Amino acid sequence: MTALEGRITRLELMLQQLQGQLVSLAGQVAQLQGASRQGPVVTTPGGSGGGGAGAFVCLSIPAIAAGGFGTADVYSVSGGATVVATTGATIYNEYNSPTTAGRVCTLCANSDGTYVIYGQSCT
Repeated sequence: MTALEGRITRLELMLQQLQGQLVSLAGQVAQLQGASRQGPVVTTPGGSGGGGAGAFVCLSIPAIAAGGFGTADVYSVSGGATVVATTGATIYNEYNSPTTAGRVCTLCANSDGTYVIYGQSCT
């Protein structure tokens, strides 16, 4: 392995660690936001979502209307790796605008095994 390849490998590992930290922090923010509204979003570490982190990712969200729902595979980050948490999960969009198909969305698990969007990538 050349020095450049080694550096790229180290940077990739650092990025994976940072992604895991961001997902965890996003889950904490969602918990705080959910606590202030009626019927709060409840994260379920190790629960029906299966990821254990409380925060999840949809790597390619379908177009979901404002206030609507759709289905997609949901992933969690475990040990720096992205793993399937739920296949064909129900995902609710509580925002006042639709999702853009194909974008990455961060999700929070509800206590009934469904998920709610709390962030969508800009690109």
